[in-house]
Order: sequence, then C-alpha cells, then structure tokens
Amino acid sequence: MRVRTRVPLDIDAMARGGRVSTGLLAWHRRSMVFVASRPEYWTRTGGHTSIDIIGVGGGREAGETLVEAVTREALEEASSRIRLVGAGATLVSWEDGRLESVLSAGDDPLPILVWQRVITMKRAHAVSSVPYACAVYEALLIDEPRPPEGETGLFWVGEELFRSLLSRPLPLAEFIGNGGRYIGPVLPPDAVLGLSGSARYLAQYWDLLERGDRESTQS
Repeated sequence: MRVRTRVPLDIDAMARGGRVSTGLLAWHRRSMVFVASRPEYWTRTGGHTSIDIIGVGGGREAGETLVEAVTREALEEASSRIRLVGAGATLVSWEDGRLESVLSAGDDPLPILVWQRVITMKRAHAVSSVPYACAVYEALLIDEPRPPEGETGLFWVGEELFRSLLSRPLPLAEFIGNGGRYIGPVLPPDAVLGLSGSARYLAQYWDLLERGDRESTQS
C-alpha cells in the first residue's frame, strides 16, 4: 500500500547515521545507462560469474547537496554532464516494506525514488553492514557516456530489456542479442547480468514512479 504525503524528506534521518548516496535513472538516446558493479562484488556460482547492473551514482561527500553529489558522480562514472528531470513526486521505499509518495521533498528538482535499506559494503578486504538511504534522480546525459579509463564499464539498456532483467538475469551474449550494449573492460565470457541496488528498485517500482517530462527537458 502506498501512502501520499506532503512533508519534507529528511534523507539524513533515513540513513540513521549511515551512508547517504545518490543514483540516476540516466537516459541517452532513448536508452538507459547503468554501471557494471566492481569485480570485488562479482560472485562465481554454478559455472558462471554474476555481475550486477547498478545505477550511476555514489556517496554524497561532506558539504554537498544531493544534486551536487549526483552531478559529480555522473562526471566520474559516465564522463557526462547531466540535465535533471524533476519528478512529479518522490516514491519512498522504506526497509520495512512501506511505500510513500512525497509531494514536497525539499529539493528542486525532486528525486524520482528514495530507498532505505541496510546494505553490505566491502572496503579494504572488510565487509560491513551499513544503514543506507539513496536518492535516485532522473536525468539526461548531455555528453556521449564513456567509462573512465581503468574503471568499471557502462551498459546501455532499453526499457523492455531493463524490465525483463528484474525477473531473469541474462548471460552477456543474450543481453547483447536483445539490444543491450556494453562498453568497458572485457567481462568474463561466462558473465550473467542482473539488476542490483538502484537499478533493481527502479525496475521493481517502474509503474509507480511519477516521472517528469523528459522530452521537454531536451530542449
């Protein structure tokens, strides 16, 4: 059940002293652009290597607004400036399963989605569980997206293929055969691609998202 409210959205309180992050529903030439997870998050099971498709974005740094953070992350991960598309309302997904549409979140433009979870993070060979709140914006990538040299790669995904990945991860060859595109470091030939993080929640809640007018923003 989704509740509709008109209250300020305090993402710092949602993170409960943990990590505040950003993500993007990033569009370029009618395809969505996502990032490949880093190798330390790949898992090898059943004769294949599972690799996550995740949203462009990352942690907010000290003194940054959410918009400043997601703009910087797009430059760092996709080498592109962005033009944000304000949402009609922000869909909030709470860890306890509640869904809430917030009509006034304090930021202009509004994020399209905010999700709260406890996530597993791997840093310097250490694994920890961290309270996490992520604000996901919709945006157009102004420049031709490309992964930074030596970093993880980028995926181009059409809407139909994107939504199908929610129910069934695809081998890399099948992903490409269904219109997907990948640019970046060579992936293992046995790679199987699935959605995680912001990409997964965007697909899960796709029909509930109150998206802005992307066409008018392209002028």
